[in-house]
Amino acid sequence: MKWETFYVPIVTAVVLPAQAGPANIPALTAADAKRMARMQDMRWLATVSAQQVDEVRSALRSGHGMVIEPALHNVVLHQLEDLVPIIEEGVGAPKSYARAFGELCGHVLNFGDNRFEKLRESLTTELSGDAFLSMRHKPRHFRPVRHMVTSVIVINEVRAVKAGRKKEPDLHDLDLSPFETELVKLSGLKVATAVDAILVELSKARVAGTREYTLIQVLHTYPPAKYLPSVLDKLEQIVGTEGYGTTLLLESLKLRLDRLDKAGKARVLSIIESIRRTGVTPSFEFGLSALESELQ
Repeated sequence: MKWETFYVPIVTAVVLPAQAGPANIPALTAADAKRMARMQDMRWLATVSAQQVDEVRSALRSGHGMVIEPALHNVVLHQLEDLVPIIEEGVGAPKSYARAFGELCGHVLNFGDNRFEKLRESLTTELSGDAFLSMRHKPRHFRPVRHMVTSVIVINEVRAVKAGRKKEPDLHDLDLSPFETELVKLSGLKVATAVDAILVELSKARVAGTREYTLIQVLHTYPPAKYLPSVLDKLEQIVGTEGYGTTLLLESLKLRLDRLDKAGKARVLSIIESIRRTGVTPSFEFGLSALESELQ
């Protein structure tokens, strides 16, 4: 078959931009995208090392809201109080959602174990970041700072369920995004069961739409070591079949290839060559070449 599409910028499909108002949004470089992915993955770790704390510190100073937002999540989730001085200096561009969210994160860390209760309370007030939207764009579920606050609360609740500390997440009065809804739905399943369910649906997909990219987002909340080998298994099984399964499974590898060992990277290269033999369009070839460059 001829592959018609592949290279869809998943980072823009699954992450809300953290810059707004008069501030300019810098281009997301390849290095920024990888740093963002590492910050997103780090949110699901039980603890973080000193080296990982340094990575969070560096991400806070990146200047790009899409990197800063998950870094701030890590500050709150892992209670990295030593990084508060950086937040107090101001993270992100002036008059940006990242800056407003950062100020709130710095404030709630003063409440220690009660920081998530304080975050919930903040949703009942007018948040400073809301001022960056005109009134006609202010329905509650579209406010970016509220989205960021809700996101870190949901992640904390799901972490507790996955760790066995809670039977179900406490999400009363929260407006959930499609990603958060799927995340919560799968949170009670064992890792292997959840990963398999996601990969089966992706591999059989007849379209590459919002739901499919949402599932990739949820897949990335599990340890890479738990899902990357399974993604490669599925790819090897379905190469040459109709549908968007190959496209979506390849998308799920982007920005995570550095987690593979030498043998895993060799498998990816072999899969790419198998796909090429089925016939690909120039645009699809561009995406395959981009994956290859990540392996170098």
